[in-house]
Amino acid sequence: MLLGRLPERAALSQLLDSARAGRSGGLVMHGQAGSRQDRAAGVRDVVLAFAVARLWTGVLSNALEPGWVPTRMGGPGAPDDMSLAPVIQAWLAVSSDPDATVTGGYFYHQKPRTAHLAARDPKIQDRLLRYCAALTGVTLARPRSRSA
Repeated sequence: MLLGRLPERAALSQLLDSARAGRSGGLVMHGQAGSRQDRAAGVRDVVLAFAVARLWTGVLSNALEPGWVPTRMGGPGAPDDMSLAPVIQAWLAVSSDPDATVTGGYFYHQKPRTAHLAARDPKIQDRLLRYCAALTGVTLARPRSRSA
């Protein structure tokens, strides 16, 4: 994924940071090392998902909060159940459940949650898309409209 390759000291002037990446927190200047950088990367993923939902109206694009699971990064005391981690991805990918066939949603364990308001800001989304394009040479083009 393009966002996974952002350098540790990203030049993007406004990165979102939060304790639970997509829901709370504020804007911080420049990338941060360690877990703050990891959370900022998670929020960039949310911003990207919302940008795709806005620009590609025929595509279901959602973001999710995986929870705090006991991994090397999460540590052994993380309270969430690792076995639930793939459930929401599969649910969003293949379910015909009306709750899963939405776009621009933010979910935690198959329940809608409120993402950080800034992640829904088209100006921030467009800024991230421009930054990714400058970094990678790849642009997220709007899909061509189909004629009847």
